Amino acid sequence: MLTQTTSLTQDYRQFNFQYAQSWITGTSAAFSFNNGRNRLNSATPLLNPFPERLARHPGQPEPAAGRNIAVNNRNILVARNNMKVTDLQVKLQVATTVARCSICTGTW
Repeated sequence: MLTQTTSLTQDYRQFNFQYAQSWITGTSAAFSFNNGRNRLNSATPLLNPFPERLARHPGQPEPAAGRNIAVNNRNILVARNNMKVTDLQVKLQVATTVARCSICTGTW
């Protein structure tokens, strides 16, 4: 009997966590943590239980994304301006529709 047990069982547990964030300057950072544990009911394996952990935290600047905040912020500003224009267009459409309905029904 190599395992010194009548019935060999294995228990493996794993936990993973990751967080990433990017800033307007083009810099990004990420952190990941992985944790695993393998356990056997045998007394013969030398590494029982066998824990395994890995933590990484790479961070890198993105020089190709733009040289300053204004370049990287341009798309955000365009999107905000587009939202303002859309809001004004909807308000104008509502006002025009209300005015036309008022004229048609004579309640003006």
